[in-house]
Amino acid sequence: MKKYFMLFIVLIIVIACNKVQIDTPEGFVQYTKERNYYKGISSDGIVIKSHRVEQNSSEKSTDINLWSKEMAIVFKSKGYVNEKTEKIQTINGLKGSYTEYSLFHNGEVYLYAISLFTDDDDLYLVEVGGQKKYFDKRREAIMKAIKSLQVN
Repeated sequence: MKKYFMLFIVLIIVIACNKVQIDTPEGFVQYTKERNYYKGISSDGIVIKSHRVEQNSSEKSTDINLWSKEMAIVFKSKGYVNEKTEKIQTINGLKGSYTEYSLFHNGEVYLYAISLFTDDDDLYLVEVGGQKKYFDKRREAIMKAIKSLQVN
């Protein structure tokens, strides 16, 4: 009986963990050592990650506008420039926002894009970063991957 109870508890924990997955963009490979989130890397150094945002249940917030404003404050304080912000939606209907930040570092411009999505219960994040010249070449594949976000 005790053995079945432990199995039941483990099963509930596994089911409760929302696994976030996106389609690997063309020109990227999935980094398979990560189990809790998706990570893909291109040969020219563009990295894409997606995961569920862990929050304290008593202070849980899925307000994308609030999160976007807070992130803007942090990025601005670190020297990033907001290049654009727009609404975005996954092919499965999750609504969110997409924001691109740039940073000039060591003679190169880098882009960091962050997409926030919510299903009203949880907040999901897709991050993409790398040198602008390579990011721009892969922009179409990156946007397609971001919009493919699925929560299991």
